[in-house]
Amino acid sequence: MPAAPLLDPKNDFVFYGIEMQVRRQSAWDMRSAFYLARTFANQLQAGQDYEDLCPAIATHLMDFELFNDPAQAHWRFELRDCDQPAVRLTSALQWNLIELPKLDRQRTKTGALAAWVAYFEHWREDAVMSAITHTPVQQARQELEQLSGDEEAQRLAFVRERAQRDERSIRRAERREGREEGKHEARLEFARKLFDQPGMDDATIAQLTDLTENEVQQLRQSAKA
Repeated sequence: MPAAPLLDPKNDFVFYGIEMQVRRQSAWDMRSAFYLARTFANQLQAGQDYEDLCPAIATHLMDFELFNDPAQAHWRFELRDCDQPAVRLTSALQWNLIELPKLDRQRTKTGALAAWVAYFEHWREDAVMSAITHTPVQQARQELEQLSGDEEAQRLAFVRERAQRDERSIRRAERREGREEGKHEARLEFARKLFDQPGMDDATIAQLTDLTENEVQQLRQSAKA
């Protein structure tokens, strides 16, 4: 039986799905398989041929250990025969799992992957970061620092904007309260003028002035004092 791929896609374009898994969640493997399959299946539009399909490759950087083998940290799964793993059906689907804690313990390894693992596991440690010479990692670190600076600037701008908005709201409330106080004083003054009018009991005055009967009673008592 031949060991060469049987159904390799003819398109050079590749869809990559990269995720960072901080902890193992229930059914995360089924979730990952679902999104990889959907990335592959959702490519075709009406009228397109299967040969238009591009490979879909998932890469999961896991901050936990999934398998018991301490020597292997990078696992690649493809569609292969169970009895003869050398026989691969297609390279259109590929699932890469990278156990970061294992790779981090293998500090003797060098190269791009080791540099990226050090970045993911120790990005807050200046001593480790300064020892990395891999240019893409250094660029990623600079982007992260820039992003952190931008986020801090956005946070400060939000704090200032919120303070200004709160101040405007307080001033508006004070003006509104001042107008209400003025209206209330006008009602009280109108009620005082009605006390001497015949037929003006407390209920009638309250209805005419929008005051409560209790307010009218208290006002009448203070006027007599």
